[in-house]
Amino acid sequence: TCSVSGNGAFHGTALPKCEFLADDIKTCQENGKIVTISLGGADASVGFTSAEQAQKFADTIWNTFLGGSSDTRPFGDAVLDGIDLDIENGSHSHYSDFVTQIRSHTDSADKKYYVTAAPQCVFPDEWVGDALDSVAFDAVYVQCEYLRFFLRWSLFDLQFRPSFFGSHSRKSFAGYPSLILF
Repeated sequence: TCSVSGNGAFHGTALPKCEFLADDIKTCQENGKIVTISLGGADASVGFTSAEQAQKFADTIWNTFLGGSSDTRPFGDAVLDGIDLDIENGSHSHYSDFVTQIRSHTDSADKKYYVTAAPQCVFPDEWVGDALDSVAFDAVYVQCEYLRFFLRWSLFDLQFRPSFFGSHSRKSFAGYPSLILF
């Protein structure tokens, strides 16, 4: 486990020093596993107030966790494979600006980086729906409690938004508890 209390933090930040995880991350990658960082989550209230703030944060994520460089790299010399947006609270604004700025770095990189999203089943998703409509994601992991909501996503995407599976080259995945299927 890595925490500020157990491992200390980088000066002036709340980021724990998790360099000891670098070898584990690289071992996973060497075995074909993609390792990403996820922003948000059920309890997080996050968001951007402007396009500039979103772009600056994308630069920070690139330099801190992905292919950029910074003195503040929580996983040492390990370079993660991408970023996932699991936005469930906060602001829904400027995520497309964030993704576009991340892509400005990844598109010219020597390795493949992944940008994914994990919207809720309610369609359209309140938090990342606008970004899903306007920028390319490599995969979308729909968080479902009931199969019928995922079917609404799939049918809408196939009938009315062919770019979801076409020009944007996205893959759609559903996650739902098996005991609630029927």
